[in-house]
Amino acid sequence: MRCYEIKVKGHVQGVGFRMLTQKKAQQLNLSGWVKNEIHGGVIIYAQGIENAINLLIDWCYTGSPRAHVDEVIAREVAVQGFSTFEIRK
Repeated sequence: MRCYEIKVKGHVQGVGFRMLTQKKAQQLNLSGWVKNEIHGGVIIYAQGIENAINLLIDWCYTGSPRAHVDEVIAREVAVQGFSTFEIRK
């Protein structure tokens, strides 16, 4: 079990990125959350098997069809014990 913090920068707010991230994470059987950051961008905490997390990180480079991703930064963090994947406000 691994947990990653993933920051996605670019035009990723107002384009359905959080909703599609949740859908993709659920397909990959990941738990955690996604939310918009104050200064633009999106932050994701994803927990599960490493291969599934890597697939989510790769997906983040495109994400929503209307998004324009400039940068994806992922770093491993301590396992959090999430049970679902939610969208946070």
